[in-house]
Amino acid sequence: MVNLEAEDRKQLITLLKDLPELATERSRQQILELAGLKQLIPMINLSGASFVAVSEIVSYLSNYGRLTYDDEALGQLLNTLKSLTGMQQQEFLDMLLTKYDMMTPIARLPAINEWRGGKTTSDVLEKIIGENTLRPISFLQQGLQVARSVAYIGVRTSQERWSGTGFLVAQDLLLTNNHVLPSSNLLADTIFRFNYEENFQGEAQQTDEYRPKSNGAFHTNQALDYTLVQLGGEPGKKWGWLPLTYRTHLTSFTVLK
Repeated sequence: MVNLEAEDRKQLITLLKDLPELATERSRQQILELAGLKQLIPMINLSGASFVAVSEIVSYLSNYGRLTYDDEALGQLLNTLKSLTGMQQQEFLDMLLTKYDMMTPIARLPAINEWRGGKTTSDVLEKIIGENTLRPISFLQQGLQVARSVAYIGVRTSQERWSGTGFLVAQDLLLTNNHVLPSSNLLADTIFRFNYEENFQGEAQQTDEYRPKSNGAFHTNQALDYTLVQLGGEPGKKWGWLPLTYRTHLTSFTVLK
């Protein structure tokens, strides 16, 4: 159970009621499903005006408590909504997640100040609806295989904590974002957890944790938003890795399919 203080509850509902993703009953249901709360949907009245529906959602999830040992139901929703809000709203949601120990917040995304996609109407429409997204069934099998090399990253400081993901590119080298792991000073209290997932029945799998290698390699680039860190124990021997190739005409790396 999450006992929100009156002012925190008021600010949270004010923030959530204005999100377009919570504007309709259908979209509210979709967000709850995305947050892993599908089993709770039948118990919540999602109809009505945004303020009423959001108040109902916050009240029910606050009183419901934890879906797992680590995560409050309300925390799962707020963590999911973080990616749909601006930087100021993300900071407020982070504060709530940490203050009420709901779950580890995901790392905040950097602000996007410049649109780098197509600028004409035809370009944008083509990008949104023109691409053929059909894939063969083997695509799912390939996804399961490469998912083994993906790790949950838990970062903790004396003042806050957050989480993110990364993937192995060698037996002991992991690639993540700069906004997830921006400094080597954070390594001492950072864990890398593999097999952090549920099976088909929704049961948590046994995880495998690693730590950064003492005095190991660490390189980060804020402009390109990446960090490369060396892990102890060579987890790639067990979990595999996704090899990279360097394109000499571009300052970027590409995952080999």
